[in-house]
Amino acid sequence: MVDRLSSRELRERFFSALENSGVEIVHLTAPSEKPIRVALSAGTFGEPVVFRVFLWNITHGGATRSEDEFRIQLTGSLPDDVAGETTIVLGWSPAFEVFAGWSARDHQNRVSRSPSLQVKKTTLVAAYDLGLAAASRGGGDVVVALKPELLAAYLVNADKLHMADPEEVLAEIELITPASNVPEPGAPMTPSPWVRPTHVREIAVQLRAWDFSKRVLDAYDHGCCICGIELMVIEAAHIVPVAWPGSTDETSNGLALCAVHHKAYDKKLISVNPDYTVAVSANRLSQLRALNRSAGEDELIQLDGAPLLRIPAATEDRPTPANLLLGQVARNWD
Repeated sequence: MVDRLSSRELRERFFSALENSGVEIVHLTAPSEKPIRVALSAGTFGEPVVFRVFLWNITHGGATRSEDEFRIQLTGSLPDDVAGETTIVLGWSPAFEVFAGWSARDHQNRVSRSPSLQVKKTTLVAAYDLGLAAASRGGGDVVVALKPELLAAYLVNADKLHMADPEEVLAEIELITPASNVPEPGAPMTPSPWVRPTHVREIAVQLRAWDFSKRVLDAYDHGCCICGIELMVIEAAHIVPVAWPGSTDETSNGLALCAVHHKAYDKKLISVNPDYTVAVSANRLSQLRALNRSAGEDELIQLDGAPLLRIPAATEDRPTPANLLLGQVARNWD
């Protein structure tokens, strides 16, 4: 097991996580420069946001420390504050494959013989299992551990998360983690009767998306159910759209589709019938021919009536005929 990454590998892991979060990023520093400076583009969060990220390995505290104690050691450049940029203090655990973040404001320009910030193994394990976890440290601040897919949402909300009351943050995160917020089978997704703070709501949306995506992609062995391609270009699509009354985040309401077929599905070019065959919309193709935008239609037409190439092995994960029919109704399929 690799317990420590090189600076280059840490940087690559950071940018890979952002790219897999689906956000547009702009590199502002050369590969050898520290800290990492990155901007999330205007198309992602409404206006460009610049982050300066101080990133270290999360490792065990050492032979003299508790088995539960992991930490980052603040070596090299220390967290600072630059006007117009958001400072992030971050660690990556190769052992648990999660990030952890600490309050940048509380640890700027920290000087000691061996400055370090701690996080418990139980918090890292919880983040690995649930996607998101948090714990209050001795000084009263909150350490937040998270799956890579939630990194973009964390960066944007880090200041608010770490400045909020620790007990409130812990309570909110416990409410939005999948294990504590799983609906009954078949139950529709309903909004909370109260509005969570924006910083928690943003992460809640990302967490729900990550949990749904993980289950659906695992069910289809990370391959497109229509063409079978893998290559890490597979996305989870809701059969019954999220905005439709009665939609759920159950695995049986999802399809694993490559980026092309996902877009075709959303654009009503293709659909999936209750008998697990592919349907191609003649009406939509006719409209595209009229617009002189029908190149590639021959390949698409060949899919009409073809059986899905991948179906989940577990019966409970397979798309239900009811969901497939309702999905066609919701999309006004013709």
